[in-house]
Amino acid sequence: MNKKTRALIGMIGSLLLCLVGIYRLIELPPAAYISFITVVFVVSGAIGAIANFMVLRKLN
Repeated sequence: MNKKTRALIGMIGSLLLCLVGIYRLIELPPAAYISFITVVFVVSGAIGAIANFMVLRKLN
């Protein structure tokens, strides 16, 4: 597996993680508390997607 494929798979996984976290934030009613795990999903997914995008841009 070359570096470009690995970065692409990582970016897709990070985006999915971020989208699951955003979905959970939208799904909760406004009066409910915000889960710590949901925030971790959003933040780590966004950071991973940005980092993998930068790696892909450098490889091209």
